[in-house]
Amino acid sequence: MVSPLSLSKKVCVIGAGPSGLVAARELRKEGHSVVVLEQRHDVGGQWLYEPNVDSEDPLGKKKFLQVHSSIYASLRLISPREIMGFTDFPFLVKKGRDTRRFPGHRELWLYLKDFCEHFGLREMIRFNTSVEYVRMLEYDEIGKDLKWMVKSRDKSSEEMVVEEVFDAVVVATGHYSHPRLPTIKGLLKEIPLPSIVLLRKEWEKELLTLDERIYDHEFSSRSRHTDRHQTKINQKLFSLSFFLYMTCSCLLSNQ
Repeated sequence: MVSPLSLSKKVCVIGAGPSGLVAARELRKEGHSVVVLEQRHDVGGQWLYEPNVDSEDPLGKKKFLQVHSSIYASLRLISPREIMGFTDFPFLVKKGRDTRRFPGHRELWLYLKDFCEHFGLREMIRFNTSVEYVRMLEYDEIGKDLKWMVKSRDKSSEEMVVEEVFDAVVVATGHYSHPRLPTIKGLLKEIPLPSIVLLRKEWEKELLTLDERIYDHEFSSRSRHTDRHQTKINQKLFSLSFFLYMTCSCLLSNQ
């Protein structure tokens, strides 16, 4: 319930991933009016897997990405389920689903859906709604409570833009969508080696596109002798890591 020393606020939560969902639940528990804006068609945030990534720019040059999730098809949790759930809603094994202690990504997404349904959070969420602009309103009076303007767009109606004023805004959009490239001078232009394109979100498509002049045939020949997809990826990653290490070493030694 709302504290007697405070009043109910109108709060906007941007993103219906793990952080956005639990923030919305706690805010509503305190008696505030909550609206959750989610650009995808369902809850989950990063854990809502999107296999269709061909239209996305691999280096993330576009300001607004078509694909939010960076999950790849074969991803599994690296932390046990006992510490991946909320304290009052444990991440328990469910019959007919992935019962492993380190389950695949889909199981965590289903857990978040269960969390959303259990606490009745879906009624607060506007799906397929992208947030385009957030700014603080300006006031002439000093000491007046701050207000925030949020401009959003319903993806089903591209021309329909909604502007709303909120007492507070929770930004729960995550930070794993835009790729981060090292800002090393000459890394992609001046070095006498072919450039590298790291295709994020396309792990199941072998993750890397390398110029033919990079001779990793040793790894390729090994990978042909195994059926394990993960082994092939690990070999490619090792090759890339070694290449980056040698490149950075050369650049630093020439400075």
